[in-house]
Amino acid sequence: MFKQIIHKIEEASSIIIVGHIRPDGDCYGSQIGLKEVIKNNFPEKKVYAVGTGLPFFFNTLGGMDEIDEEIVKNSLTIIVDVSEHHRIDHDLVREFAQDIIVIDHHVLCEPCKYINVINENACSACELIVKLILEAGWELNPIAASALYLGILTDTARFNYLDEYAETHRLCAFLCDYGANPALINTVLSLSPESKLIVQGYVLTHYKKSSRGIIYIHLTQPEIQKLNSKNSVGSLVVNMIGNIVGYPIWAAFVDNEIGGCIMEFRSNRYPVCDVAVKHGGGGHRLAAGATIKNYTQEDIDIVLDELADLMEE
Repeated sequence: MFKQIIHKIEEASSIIIVGHIRPDGDCYGSQIGLKEVIKNNFPEKKVYAVGTGLPFFFNTLGGMDEIDEEIVKNSLTIIVDVSEHHRIDHDLVREFAQDIIVIDHHVLCEPCKYINVINENACSACELIVKLILEAGWELNPIAASALYLGILTDTARFNYLDEYAETHRLCAFLCDYGANPALINTVLSLSPESKLIVQGYVLTHYKKSSRGIIYIHLTQPEIQKLNSKNSVGSLVVNMIGNIVGYPIWAAFVDNEIGGCIMEFRSNRYPVCDVAVKHGGGGHRLAAGATIKNYTQEDIDIVLDELADLMEE
């Protein structure tokens, strides 16, 4: 499955690894994991992981690299955890990358025009990278193993969203054999800045229920400014109201600064990705999102009804 990608990596002297905007654990873990594996097996190559990353993991797994236009033009670019060009988390890469590979596991919203391995059935991009490593016969170091474990752990919501439990746990065991540190990863993930607790308290006391049984929260710009927190992104907020008994679908609507709304959907049973794709987004079967522009309350009500329809199909 990865033969062409392995060949491209082996041939390249300079490699850039980039993910998606608003990176999560799978995106950052894929970048750091793949970077460390390539460096470990090809020490003569220059390898850069670029973008925003997850700053609270920088002291544990490593930070992001700086690049310029010339480096981008003369490097193989590997895009992980996203296949849509406009969602790449680096301006220079979006503008100047020429030799591009994609490794992703999300539902495609548009055809991918690059060399790619896109498997919607994979639990994470990190799972695909572990399989790439196994196919190539490359060796890991403990940082790579821990980063890839982080991605699998977070994108499965700590192993709650899985279709192949045995296969995923075998891959995690493989990573542990190479020095992955689950205790350390869980410790860092469990740390909460006080600003996040303030948001969580607000969300738990202001969430609503639609007339058709969807738990949701809508944070407007005035509310976000009042909370004075950077932890108001939809992917964080939606998890704060998850798995309430009797409500198998939950959603977050978080206004952005340009008049749009970031939507995040979650379920423990129903394919919420179908609704996300309908609105130009995507994601996983049970965890997905989209962004709508210049919305009205009626638009949100329509989305809530579409989510409720899933429970009646």
